[in-house]
Parts: sequence; structure tokens; C-alpha cells
Amino acid sequence: MVLPTDLRSHSLSNRLQLPLSPSLNLNAKPTHQKPMFNTPSEKPFLNTPTGSLKQSSSLHPNSYELDSYPEHIDSWPSRSLNSKNYSQQFGQDIDDPGLEFRKKLEYLELFEVDTPRAIRENPLILSTSLHNIEKVVGFLQQWGMLHKDFGRIFGMCPQILTCNVDKNLVPILDFLLFEVKILRKDIRKCINRCPRILESSVTDQLRPTLQYLKKLGLQEERFADCSNTVLLVSSIENTLAPKLEYLQSLGFDHKDAVSMVVRTPGIFTFSIANNLKPKFDYLVNEMGGGLQDLLEFPQYFTFSLEKRIKPRHRLLVKHKLWLPLPAMLKKTEPDFFYTFRRQLTG
Repeated sequence: MVLPTDLRSHSLSNRLQLPLSPSLNLNAKPTHQKPMFNTPSEKPFLNTPTGSLKQSSSLHPNSYELDSYPEHIDSWPSRSLNSKNYSQQFGQDIDDPGLEFRKKLEYLELFEVDTPRAIRENPLILSTSLHNIEKVVGFLQQWGMLHKDFGRIFGMCPQILTCNVDKNLVPILDFLLFEVKILRKDIRKCINRCPRILESSVTDQLRPTLQYLKKLGLQEERFADCSNTVLLVSSIENTLAPKLEYLQSLGFDHKDAVSMVVRTPGIFTFSIANNLKPKFDYLVNEMGGGLQDLLEFPQYFTFSLEKRIKPRHRLLVKHKLWLPLPAMLKKTEPDFFYTFRRQLTG
């Protein structure tokens, strides 16, 4: 939801449904107000922080780090709309809390953040400084994040906007580089796939979960491509362990259950009640399958029951045909129907 450009014509207290301090006069009109951009199409240039790059001996061979990292953050040159720029542009002291609040809203709108929702989920946005938010944005830009990424990231995880770069974000990036072994060039892909990783504790969440998954048998290369990093934000007690217990309740022994999730880690991401159980019931009751089918092809659980499993199975049953699970489910639509027609006519 994009806020209107003229914030003064709307009651922010009503739209945000949050109590505003009486001192925040949102109707205050800035003196000597100038257009934010020279032309309607002009966008502010959000500059990646610059510095003297040096090859790092501790990072991967193709990685680089900035001198004085991370202490240099406060001195990063930036052409983004920051507190100082706002103060100069609008001819008012940024200490005016009403102006500061409006500028934060306008800044977040540059990334198409649903600001009312973000503030409802993280009221600390009201009190954090614009400088701190820009510092977070600048830090993530240094690691490859693009302007178009921030709307989704901050929309899903508004807590990131008020975090401390040095205390919260730096340890997470160190963890991804040195412990998960993700290459620096893949950090953007990793964060885009799972923004929640930026609001997770390394000591309380990320490291214990990584150790648990490694103990099960997931190798480092299974995380390096970023496809399974979403598992790192999952609770061991509430998410990961219960999936193993469910597989064992179906009749698999512990070794086979572990083998299945190691081969298909995506099983960990599905709901037991809404996903795994309905698919197992359909396999047994409608398809006549059993445990051996799942042991040989655990990827069965990763396909949509309504959009792929049922339609293809019912089509085969209607024409009294049969295909093994991998051939029935893994093929694309054109390949599946090509195989289907060949069996039908052959």
C-alpha cells in the first residue's frame, strides 16, 4: 500500500492506527519547501558505500572487503536522501519530530514499503532515526542488495529497519560467509530467498540449527547454493524434529526418515496437517502406494497435491495407464503429455 504524496492531506494517526505524540505536528508546513526531485521521473540515487577495497585473506578468494570494516560505516559518503539532506532541502531543522517522522515515511516509500503495516508490526520505527534506517540500507547495499529488493525485505521483516548494524547484521553476514560457506556473490540471493535470516540470532537460532542439520547429514554444499538456507530460521523443537517424528510414525525407522529429509530437505518446510498427511493419505488410499515408494522417491512430498499429483494420477487412471512416481511428477507439462500420448497410442 503506497502512501499518497501529500501526507498532510491524510490523517496518519487514523491510517496507521497508532497513537502519535501531541508534539508530532504532522500538519506543520516546511518553510522554503522545494520539490523533492527536479523532474517527476527523477529518482534519488542510492549509492553503495564506497571505500578502499582490498582482497581479504579471510574471505573467499573472489571476495573483497572495505578497509576499516565495519567502523567506517558512519563515514560512508552517500547521495541518498539522508537526514542532513532533508534538513538542507526543506530549510528546517531535522530535530523537528514531525518533520523527521514525515521524512522517514517518504524515505520508506522510495522502496514501496507498506509503511502502515511495517509500523504496526514494528512500532520502534516511530522512534528510530532516519540515519539509522539509511545505515541499514547502506550496509545491505554493500553486500549486493539492490533498490528493488528492499520493498519485499522490509515488508516481510520490518524489524530489520531498526536493528543495529554492528551488533545484529555484521554477525549474521560473518556467519553466512564463514560457517555456512556461502560465497559473497550469493549473499543477495540468500537474503532474497529468506529475509528472516537478517532478524535471527546467530547464537540462539542460526548456529544451533546449522549444527543440527549437519548432524543429520546435510553437507555444506547443500547450503552453498542458498536453496536450503531457509531451514536455518526454522525451530528445531517446533519444526524440524516433528517432521522426522511424523515420518517415523508412518512406519519408517529413524535411519530411513533421516535419509529422506537429507535427500529432500524441502520436506522440513511443509506443514504436517496441511501438506504431508494429505499427500501420504492420497498415495496410500487412492494410488495404492506405500512406504517403499516414498523411500525411493521422497520428492513426492514436494509436488502440489491439487495441481499436479491428483490431476496427473486421475488422467492416467481414466485411461487405464500407469507411470512410476518420478515419471508422473517430475516431467514438465509438455513432456508429461508427450509420454501420456505415447502410452495411449502405443
